[in-house]
Amino acid sequence: GANTKGGIQLKLPAVSRPVVQAMVFIIFAAMFVSLAYPADVPLDSLYLSMDPLVSGAALLFHRGAWLPALIPAAGLILFSLAFGRAFCGWACPVGFLSDAAGLPRKLLKRKPPDLPLRGVRYGVLAAVLVASLFTLGALSFLDPMVVFQRSAYLAYGLSGIPVVLILILLGSALVPRLWCRVCPLGALLGIAAVASPFGRRVNGGCTGCMECRGACPTGAISKDNAWDAGACVKCLACERACPMNAISFSPSKPRPTVSAGRRSFIIAGGLLGLVALARAVP
Repeated sequence: GANTKGGIQLKLPAVSRPVVQAMVFIIFAAMFVSLAYPADVPLDSLYLSMDPLVSGAALLFHRGAWLPALIPAAGLILFSLAFGRAFCGWACPVGFLSDAAGLPRKLLKRKPPDLPLRGVRYGVLAAVLVASLFTLGALSFLDPMVVFQRSAYLAYGLSGIPVVLILILLGSALVPRLWCRVCPLGALLGIAAVASPFGRRVNGGCTGCMECRGACPTGAISKDNAWDAGACVKCLACERACPMNAISFSPSKPRPTVSAGRRSFIIAGGLLGLVALARAVP
């Protein structure tokens, strides 16, 4: 790291993230091809139990009977509280494949469309949790870890076509990390990410060229250079794209903000809790 006025600035070689992503992808693939589909959640599959969306959905479906399942999932939540959505940018297997699908577009330097999807992920998250009161089926095509587990099982056993994963990759070939912009697991980790002390810092050298916004794969930087901690996957692309070296990710006091999307999700979550409690009472 290099010392800066704001603290310690973390600088990593550009090749670091793809290497880490590839290594984690291989590990997840090796684990998931050994699991039958559909996997019994949450406790029968430790790997899926680490997914807080899977564990939270199972908790709602079983009316709290699987409370111990939240223990492994708490690790990823705590990681997100510390480092934001770094799991999405560095470890998620669907995120890795999405980056790979977008390589031709990057090599051809095609400018992607600017889609107004901010806040959509919170609505998807609320929908998944509401559906989990009645069924866990929504996880099969809306939770990235379950989607990858199912796809790995189908591809390895030559027993089917991973349609959902193919659609995700086609979308990512057109729009950078399109899936990550609506992913319910990403939304859940993004809520924790607003408390992360590793935030995006912009110093006085910024000229407002907005090269950072063009480089951001998840739309985490707005036209007025505002940064959305809940959308950022800590890929550091904006930091590397800045011609003035004005951007850094370094420890600072977090300044949580409650966007309209997060506010709506919090309200929906409160109502969901009341419904779940009512259904749990004999």
